[in-house]
Amino acid sequence: MNVFKEADFHAPIWSNGFGYFQNDKSILEEDYIKVISVSDAQIVPSDRGYIAVDSDGRIVSDSLLQRCGIGKEKEFIFPKKIFDDPNEALIDIGDKPIKISSTHQIPTGIFLGNSHREFGHCITECLSRLWALPELPSDMPIFMSGIESNNILQTISELLSIPRNRFISVSGRDVLRVKNLLIPMQAIHLFGKYSRKISATWEKISQSADARSKLSFPDKVFLNRSSLRRNVEEQERICTFYENHGFSAINPEAMPFLEQIIMCRRATHIAGCVGSQMHLAQFQIEGRFTVFGHTNFLPADFACSAFIKDQHSTFYVADGNNIKYKDILESPFGFSINFLNEYLPQSIK
Repeated sequence: MNVFKEADFHAPIWSNGFGYFQNDKSILEEDYIKVISVSDAQIVPSDRGYIAVDSDGRIVSDSLLQRCGIGKEKEFIFPKKIFDDPNEALIDIGDKPIKISSTHQIPTGIFLGNSHREFGHCITECLSRLWALPELPSDMPIFMSGIESNNILQTISELLSIPRNRFISVSGRDVLRVKNLLIPMQAIHLFGKYSRKISATWEKISQSADARSKLSFPDKVFLNRSSLRRNVEEQERICTFYENHGFSAINPEAMPFLEQIIMCRRATHIAGCVGSQMHLAQFQIEGRFTVFGHTNFLPADFACSAFIKDQHSTFYVADGNNIKYKDILESPFGFSINFLNEYLPQSIK
């Protein structure tokens, strides 16, 4: 299976990640994603958020955040320190089992991980275990650290009709013991692997949002980055180009999250520079999805998302201003005028 069969690519290809896109492991197989059951588990705080520990005091790897590193199939984000006592500081994790005193206990529960303050990570990684909820008891308690202060995840839970009282509130450095803990594996591994199972969750979220509003939105949307870090140096010129071809330039962060979902669900065309806002295209029903980016920063996620949704996607990769990869997250993108004139007109066909 080749992710690129459903996408058109133009200009020089992103050299750091292109090879990883092309292999047949870019899509997680259906039978790979499952729910893990852990007996006598403990959910403990660490420097990487809450994680699960089994009855032997060993970290349950499927409770960790999992991503794809460049050239790697998988990469667990292991914590370096954990709290061994609610009233003490972090201690280093070594090879020995972790011994922790539980402060709370419940018979069963579902582990959905931790919230994330960054928008792109929040609507991808934080949703990546939700695919399993329809398959599990609807009254089983849910653990998701930080949801009580995350408006986006609260909106998502409302759209999925998950009652607030299902979420277990664990604060500070509390430890939670669960007799039978269920851990859905991630359906999204950022930077390279997606499972088709997540598409049903996206559809349910966007369908529920769409039913809540009669507001009208433009068919063709250009998702702007003008008020965000790592914006585009030629943003005004690019916006003008798209507006001249019937697009409306939108700053999605200025809109309520619910309206962002509805707008992108109904859009026939979505375009924009690579960045968190382009993950909103996962809520689109169908249509054109266009991303243009810098040669050393075009994550595989957009291709994977478009592929499992069967979206007609187009990717434009520019030489740009040769920003070093380590600086790309804080630096604006720069594109040549020739790139704008030669490649962007194709994205509105």
